[in-house]
Amino acid sequence: MRSLMRREGLLLTRKPLKPRTTLPEELLPEGVPNLLLGLEVTGFHQVWVADLSYVVLGEGVAYLAVVMDLHTRKILGVALGPRLSQGLALAALEMALREGCPEVHHSDRGVQYTSRAYVERLLGLGVRLSYAGTGRPWENGHAERLIRTVKEEWVDLREYRTLEEARASVEAFVFEVYNRKRPHSALGYLTPEAFVDSLLKGGGSPD
Repeated sequence: MRSLMRREGLLLTRKPLKPRTTLPEELLPEGVPNLLLGLEVTGFHQVWVADLSYVVLGEGVAYLAVVMDLHTRKILGVALGPRLSQGLALAALEMALREGCPEVHHSDRGVQYTSRAYVERLLGLGVRLSYAGTGRPWENGHAERLIRTVKEEWVDLREYRTLEEARASVEAFVFEVYNRKRPHSALGYLTPEAFVDSLLKGGGSPD
């Protein structure tokens, strides 16, 4: 029967599944705006941006969470896990918090970033919340471009069989290549680590 229906064009072609990484907002405090609009970012730990994506594995899909300092472009936190959850986003945040604390945390309005645990962790540290507008992913453009860079320059060029293999590979890229060896035009062609060092030594920001 199915073969007959297929010949007659009566069966719908299934599109390949693409994992969702932004789920509807749930616990976002009312009236929280996008604080980055018109904001001049001039210092380390002034603004952190965060985002989520996915990594294809031989055994399925893993999810990737990142936190980056907007001024230095340094990736401060990264987590790779089997589920798209607030725990994954929190793991990346907690790693980032080992290096400091931001004045502003900016992300999209996905449930991982508007969950009670995530919001209360940031508010408890005195961090100001900032969110891209609903349906306006470009308002979290720096984090989106970071994810694209990680995937295009590293992840998409490799095949991962297991979560552990992918985690080790992604962390190696983030901490050994991206932060230490990859120059950025916005940083005067310094790497994020070199730019942070120049700031700590009083070198200031590039024009």
